[in-house]
Amino acid sequence: KEELSEELASYIFEIAKQISLEEISIKIKGNFDEEKQSELESLIRRYYRKKTVLFNRNDKYDSIFKSLYAFIGIILVYISSHTDNLLGELFLIAGSVAIWEVVGDFLFEIMKRKREKNIYTRLSRCNISFED
Repeated sequence: KEELSEELASYIFEIAKQISLEEISIKIKGNFDEEKQSELESLIRRYYRKKTVLFNRNDKYDSIFKSLYAFIGIILVYISSHTDNLLGELFLIAGSVAIWEVVGDFLFEIMKRKREKNIYTRLSRCNISFED
């Protein structure tokens, strides 16, 4: 099976990041018969659909991991409130770091991931045309 090269896929993705339009169009220059055009169109769409699926799967597992991480942080902070020694202070620091890691990810990374997911989805549905 043919695959879209990572270099070309990255190039298309970087260009798509700069386009704020809802619909993305890709023009391919070259003299291709209808069968080859269909293959190229399918190759591009399949590649970005696969990327979208992988992105969704990774996002799901990342959300589960972040929830677990926040829960552990809350437990550590709770334990620290019932301990009056050095171990309690260590639990407080570890719990605070865990909670702030999740909060930081939520505030700063979630928008970046949503934008990337949106671009992959738009690329999987893009208009592909061919020119001689």
